[in-house]
Amino acid sequence: IIMTNATVCITDKKVIEDKVIIDGIMNVTVLYRSDDEEKYLSAVSEEIPFTCGADILGSKINMSSMCRVSMENINVDIEAGNIAVRAVVKVYVRVNYMVQKKFLVDVYPIEGEVPAKRASVTIYVVQVADTLWKIAKKYNTTIQDIARVNQIEDPNVIKVSQKLIIPGRIII
Repeated sequence: IIMTNATVCITDKKVIEDKVIIDGIMNVTVLYRSDDEEKYLSAVSEEIPFTCGADILGSKINMSSMCRVSMENINVDIEAGNIAVRAVVKVYVRVNYMVQKKFLVDVYPIEGEVPAKRASVTIYVVQVADTLWKIAKKYNTTIQDIARVNQIEDPNVIKVSQKLIIPGRIII
């Protein structure tokens, strides 16, 4: 064997329960010295198919995946008149899931009294000696609303420099 060149590519991928199956092709070209005196050098090119699986715990059939392959190492020998190819292909797999989101697409005026102008949502940075009660009083809301919006389990525990969302007219 004088020289070997190989590339890999993905032909198909499939997400199943806790696993991603990848099919691909390795294009291999081998330049070798032959026993034929008239044709000193010979070359052979072949497409070698491969299949591998990547264990991804939590993956489901309806998820999408992003895969990438690269040639890590290749070893080519002549064994009993045949060319033997051994390769290590590195496979990178990422699985994504789709999430349905609702978006605001239109605004309609409501008849009646015009609300006082104030921000719909305020972000407040907790200061020394602040309590949720003091913050709620300052922004005309309740401790329960601030705790619910910020997912605070214990309303008595807030930290200095913590950022809090203060709900206004918007319903979260």
